Amino acid sequence: GLGLSATVIEAGERLLGRNVPAEAAEWLADAHARIGIDVKLGRSLQALEDAADGSVVARLNDGSTIEADLIVVGIGIIPSTEMAEAAGLPVAGGVLVGDDYRSPADDRVFVVGDLAARVRDGAAARMETWAHAQTSARAAALAILGQPAEVEPTPWFWTAQCGHNLQILGDPAAGDAVVSRGEAVRLYLRDGVLVGAVCLDQPRDFATARRLMGKVLVAETASDPATDLRKAAA
Repeated sequence: GLGLSATVIEAGERLLGRNVPAEAAEWLADAHARIGIDVKLGRSLQALEDAADGSVVARLNDGSTIEADLIVVGIGIIPSTEMAEAAGLPVAGGVLVGDDYRSPADDRVFVVGDLAARVRDGAAARMETWAHAQTSARAAALAILGQPAEVEPTPWFWTAQCGHNLQILGDPAAGDAVVSRGEAVRLYLRDGVLVGAVCLDQPRDFATARRLMGKVLVAETASDPATDLRKAAA
């Protein structure tokens, strides 16, 4: 957007490998390519060296180099669990909590947002999304007030890149079948039930998919982008 050349160095074999289906990640890779961004996959940074002219030389693991005026490092977050550990609370990549975000070691302590780690499928997992920061805080507040717990909303998040908005819902990896709805919507079914969705610049379909999560869909109806997705509910 500033008229500068840009290069992305990605250690993985594709973009967004941890949390976005491969096809949806390819949509964004194509969007980057269309505006001239050079994405180098399967490469890692070995060293940064100062050049004589004041620029910086990035040396990659394949022996190649890139000279740059500005380098942005995006490597995620490291949870600050030191205070919890000092207080004797259990941690595992985050501060361990139950479904109500209460520490199992001290029922007076609640942890929400990016720092909270809950056990799912036998492993502790955190969720780094804006929506989870909001819903986890609400769940903890209800527990503190002694109010009944609410049904946990389906997790979702988005990423805005190159003028496009990619929205991800549920757990696409849990699906055993994929329904293609036009060029920019994929619905993930398990035994016919909607368990996940990805939408590129399709907010209406995404909003409908949120309402249909956990329901059986008629795949043939859902695959027609000219048909209201609501009509696909069996």
